Amino acid sequence: MSYLKSNLNKLLKAFVGQQYYQENTNAQELNIIQGLMRIGNKDYEPHLKSFKHKLDQLPKPGNDELWLQYTVANILRGELSGKPAEVEMILQESINRLDEYYLINKLSYGIEIQNQQQVIQFAPSFQNDLMDQIELLLVNKKEMSPRLSLYYQLYLCFKYKEEEAHFYRLVQLLQQHQLKIKRTECRAIYLATINICLRQMHIDYEGYATICLGLYEEGIRTKILFERGLLTEWTYRNAIKIGLRLERYKWTEDFIHTYNPFLDVEAQKNALYSNLAEVAFSQKDFDQTFEYLHKIKINNFRYHLITKILLIKTFYETENIDSCLSALGAFTVYLSRLKGVSSAVKKNCQHFCQLLHQILMQSSDKKKEKTKIKIQQQTPLAEREWLLDVFSREHPRF
Repeated sequence: MSYLKSNLNKLLKAFVGQQYYQENTNAQELNIIQGLMRIGNKDYEPHLKSFKHKLDQLPKPGNDELWLQYTVANILRGELSGKPAEVEMILQESINRLDEYYLINKLSYGIEIQNQQQVIQFAPSFQNDLMDQIELLLVNKKEMSPRLSLYYQLYLCFKYKEEEAHFYRLVQLLQQHQLKIKRTECRAIYLATINICLRQMHIDYEGYATICLGLYEEGIRTKILFERGLLTEWTYRNAIKIGLRLERYKWTEDFIHTYNPFLDVEAQKNALYSNLAEVAFSQKDFDQTFEYLHKIKINNFRYHLITKILLIKTFYETENIDSCLSALGAFTVYLSRLKGVSSAVKKNCQHFCQLLHQILMQSSDKKKEKTKIKIQQQTPLAEREWLLDVFSREHPRF
């Protein structure tokens, strides 16, 4: 039985590999050409030229296609003889394809490193050589492909965080080139640009939030931000939260109803009522907030967290402090027992509970001052702005 299982597992892996290979028709064509060349069959020559023409017509070549274009051009370069102009042209094409493939991938690694360094420190021996030379090369380059220009601009944004001109140029290039690159790749660039916005909001909240909301709106309208044909609950919610922070209540409510049908069917009701509850709370319609909250079915720990925090906030805003403290205590116990979620998610909510309890229960001026500093500096922390507002109402002297 053990041997049978092992052999079946090998057979399954071989089947999966063959399925992937059959779907990758470009790789198949290249292998056929190389096979014909290996056995000396001259039929490869028209096949090779036809395949090159097909690759050259691709509207949105990605890394795989770039490498195929380079490989095919390189094969042709080795086969050509006689006409100097034709040899020169294919040689230049080989160089261009290889350069673009190399530069895009080096920039991609450079972006990842710059992004990671904001979170963790790399070992001193970690190296990503030649980035300064690549930057110097590209800053003087007059023309770049859509992909290369976007990766280069994104790299500059991460490296020179304080220079806003790089970011505005990135947004401009994204609008200009978003339909010229593959949707999956464009989605990743959109999300990276949105993350830059989120980080810069502490400098100029309204300016960057407005740009961020525009990116969400455009990315969702064009379905670039969709995954497997659907809008995710959390991309949907993030756009809504920014709309509410900018006090665009009518826009936000219209957005909720317009794009709810694009969510997974099983997520639609919870996402609808959860986000409408947020709109009602923002407009201080607390009766409506309670009504929407009661319609949410807790089938996911994320909705439990969202619902409980909003319920606690609504109890406070309706001056039902006993219910607020009771819900706060129950939520604290729930978080202490919650398993299988990231530490950051738990701490985000636990810090909220701790600080709200301190705001409502502490009496000495010294402790109140410490609580205010904690609210300003504690990371991660859910609902920081609301907690600061509650603190100012509870302790107006501070």
